[in-house]
Amino acid sequence: MAVTLRMANIPDVQIVESKIPNVITPNNDGKNDCFTVDGISDVACGPQFLQVDIYNRWGKLVFSSNDKKFKWCAEGLTTGTYFYGLRFTDKTIKGTLTVVK
Repeated sequence: MAVTLRMANIPDVQIVESKIPNVITPNNDGKNDCFTVDGISDVACGPQFLQVDIYNRWGKLVFSSNDKKFKWCAEGLTTGTYFYGLRFTDKTIKGTLTVVK
């Protein structure tokens, strides 16, 4: 499913939810080591990225950033499923992320 971010007089910017990673393998091999989301717009008008929050399976916040170029590599955390929320001014995209070490 694609999420379209509409901006006045600017072509639509899409964050394709199916392109958001759902597995990372932080083993320093240069492939899928960290959770990042490409395609978050730098355009000043229209919906803006506010924050990313990542929680463990018990609901404890383990990472938070308001930097649209965030990078989470699960340092000091165990293998398992984590839950993220990408907050924008007009919506929140939620999902799961599996960490395999």
